[in-house]
Amino acid sequence: MSKFFFMSALLILTSCAPRVALPAELVLERASTENRNLNAARFEADVSYNALITARITGIMQNGGNQAVSDVDIHAGPMNFIARYVIASPVEQYLLVHATTVDSLKSLVGQWWILNANRVSDDASIPLSPDPALIRKQMSIMHVTNDRGFVQLDGHAVYHYDVELDRQKALDFLKEVARQSGQNDSSVILPQELQFRGECWIDADSFLLRRIVWNITSTDQQKPLHIQLAVAIHDQNSAIAIEPPKDAKPFPIETSVMTDILRSVHL
Repeated sequence: MSKFFFMSALLILTSCAPRVALPAELVLERASTENRNLNAARFEADVSYNALITARITGIMQNGGNQAVSDVDIHAGPMNFIARYVIASPVEQYLLVHATTVDSLKSLVGQWWILNANRVSDDASIPLSPDPALIRKQMSIMHVTNDRGFVQLDGHAVYHYDVELDRQKALDFLKEVARQSGQNDSSVILPQELQFRGECWIDADSFLLRRIVWNITSTDQQKPLHIQLAVAIHDQNSAIAIEPPKDAKPFPIETSVMTDILRSVHL
């Protein structure tokens, strides 16, 4: 009996022990590694550009982002565009426009349209869900400016940091992307007047990213700029089924029109 009470007391004391914080650099390193294995998740993203254009994207992604369902709601002054975008595979996408004020797109409302390999180039495949590779890269090109300690977020203990983009690492990454695309990396620049600051919340147990906010501003008073991107990620690596619609018709207009619209809120 005494052994039972001893073990029970030990478990209680252990569970009440304060969590030991790891150095921020180690947390970012662990997060970069663990988010490489992100396979599925639910997400919400909010984007604003100078308070003139706003977009909200919610949905689910599976298979490392190769499959996704995204509900998109874009507002730019009097213009709006509300739709659902489904990626069943990298070469098979579907679109359902719920409502829009764009005259050239009004004929699309209320019908599923298929954007398949015969009509959509690889370049027109628009990822509207968190890209695990991009999440991992963000962890490696930013540094912590303020450690806010442990907080609770959606029932999870998380590390909460103020962060800033490491300009040199970011520039090296952009040049690498340019080279991989066959472009000359000497033309890649990161304007000095742009500032990239934000916050991130990293799970204290799994080291998966749970939320990140970026504020991009300009110090050039002649060209005011404020872009904000906030992404929340839930239910990481849970089983999420994505089914393509059954009654889709071939997309009736040039896919470049939709490509331009969707790129405006590219995550």
